[in-house]
Amino acid sequence: ATFKDKSGFQVIPARRMIAYSGVPQMFALNKYCDYCEIEYITVHNLVDVIEYDEQICGLNRAQFLEMAIAESGTISLLCRYIENGYIAGYAIFKTTNDNSISPQPLYANSDDIAEALTYNGVIKFVGYDGLYLETWDVNDGAQYLAEKLGLSVRRRVPIMFTREDLSANYKNIYFIGPSGFYPF
Repeated sequence: ATFKDKSGFQVIPARRMIAYSGVPQMFALNKYCDYCEIEYITVHNLVDVIEYDEQICGLNRAQFLEMAIAESGTISLLCRYIENGYIAGYAIFKTTNDNSISPQPLYANSDDIAEALTYNGVIKFVGYDGLYLETWDVNDGAQYLAEKLGLSVRRRVPIMFTREDLSANYKNIYFIGPSGFYPF
């Protein structure tokens, strides 16, 4: 309450961020989605990812995405529908300072796409100590995926705004990040 009042945070949405961590049970995940194909994000397909991201977030985060995929040690994947070539989801995986893997973010049009992106991103890392992810409690599929991975809830926290809540397509937001810069 003191932080909220002194900093002027007047808008507190009902949704909460849930942070999960642990050693992921990768064998529990589906590796592929029959109607999609997974590929690396490169400068050649980045425009498609930026457009998809903007549809989810409601704002253009091109600069963030360009910098995120160029970061050393990052694995960036997208998923396309085989039938029409449209983006069905994407994820950027990074290692944290405690040698865990963290998807920052992972957006998908369905639970099975999110699962395939998670599997294909995490398996590309060697010698990691665990998986850390953050999600919103309004996406049941994201919570189910975290539980399927065998991760434990570490904390539940509110988000606060000074003027207005940001709208986004939360059903497509499986894992958020980096939450310190973007709330989705």
